[in-house]
Amino acid sequence: MPEKAKMSVGIDLGGTKIAAGICSRGKILKKSIFPTNPLKGFNGIIEVICETFNQVTAGFDKKLIKGVGIGSAGQIDAASGNVIFSPNLNWHNEPLGKALCEKLNLPVKVINDVRAATLAELKYGNGKGFKNFVNIFVGTGIGSGFVLNGK
Repeated sequence: MPEKAKMSVGIDLGGTKIAAGICSRGKILKKSIFPTNPLKGFNGIIEVICETFNQVTAGFDKKLIKGVGIGSAGQIDAASGNVIFSPNLNWHNEPLGKALCEKLNLPVKVINDVRAATLAELKYGNGKGFKNFVNIFVGTGIGSGFVLNGK
């Protein structure tokens, strides 16, 4: 990989698993998955996310990582990075973005997990080239994302 390449880390925070991938130019370079274990509570899950991050970034120059994007189930305030409510984790008003930013020392963006998956399908997946589609997401819960007129 060229030295000037920038990488990012994408994390899917689900009710049963935390999946992470380190990416560059739309390609996943390495993946890692850990169980979520919601009984650990907010701080315990933050530690598991950090462990997942450390495993997926092992062997890469962390100075080339420009940020972290995390998709979380539930209602998300993307501007603040707070999880307003997550039924899968039983979280209410948790500062996910701030906590991870402090632990990882990187910029962190938090959005709803199905919104993240729908955007990924639009840009890189089966939705590429379509102006309109619906993404039905079945995991611990069920969600949907819509793309209308390419947005």
